Amino acid sequence: MLTQRNDTSFMTKECTPEKATRLAFSFKGTIIPPALPNRLISACLSMWTVKKYEGKQLLFSGFIGLSFDMAHDIVVCVEGNKILLYIVHKTSNGLIVPDIATGIKETMFTTLERISEFYQSAVHVSSNSQKLPFHVEYSCSKLECFITEETALTTDEWICDKHKLSHTNEKWNIWNQNQKKEQCEENCQEIREENMDFIPTDEILDELAHVIGVVSFQLGVELGLSITSLDIIQHDNGRDLVAQCKAILYKWRKDLTVKPTIEVLHNALVNVGKGSQCLEEIIKSKGVKKYIPEEEKDEVEKKGKEKNILEKMNHFKKKK
Repeated sequence: MLTQRNDTSFMTKECTPEKATRLAFSFKGTIIPPALPNRLISACLSMWTVKKYEGKQLLFSGFIGLSFDMAHDIVVCVEGNKILLYIVHKTSNGLIVPDIATGIKETMFTTLERISEFYQSAVHVSSNSQKLPFHVEYSCSKLECFITEETALTTDEWICDKHKLSHTNEKWNIWNQNQKKEQCEENCQEIREENMDFIPTDEILDELAHVIGVVSFQLGVELGLSITSLDIIQHDNGRDLVAQCKAILYKWRKDLTVKPTIEVLHNALVNVGKGSQCLEEIIKSKGVKKYIPEEEKDEVEKKGKEKNILEKMNHFKKKK
């Protein structure tokens, strides 16, 4: 059993309001039975790698820091009657991928729910009172004040008590991408039929790579890439999820086994459960242009240079 407390500077230097977002699983009463956070930390160890910081593994009593990918870290720690969940981005919390935050939240919630059910059955809690012993709370942008999830999602604006900062309910979308997609499904405009046959440009694929998240491997399979190709991409890009997604999308477009159209990409996103909203928003923002492969661009550039040289030579001859 771990007894050492976290003596690193990770929380003060990295887990800051500028780089992190957090929520809390808040329990009834003043303390949490030690078995619950201990089992949750054990479950985390089976899912992710413990992060090293200042030469130490971030695994302490009531505290664990985990590496999710090259850009995102996870922190789970106990404070009073709350289990706190932080998502930390290496540069800015504005770059946290919402699908990653949502996926981690759902994984933690489900895991904690199962641990709680097991704990309740072990202490013979009656079936009539077997409600979850915790609820979710979201933190203000300073990572101090809390608002319950139920209130946050039904209130247009919340002003936190301590800092008097205004927060709209859109702030919580990062934790609830699935709900956001369901709400938008009826209102979002579909991609125009005439755009479906276009091949997506670099701009579209680069933007899309930032929002695909943890389903990149499944998307690659859906797009027709071989498992071997996907394994190589994962190996070459390590834990950098955005780089993995970008490499998968570019390889799909280059392979040309099937014409790599926006329609094919749209259908693949729907089939892996991402929906088409992210692609629709990117197309609306970036627009649809004719894709010109690099080889053709080089050829056009080469011909342009040759034409300029000939024009200069002809101009020189006329002067003579």
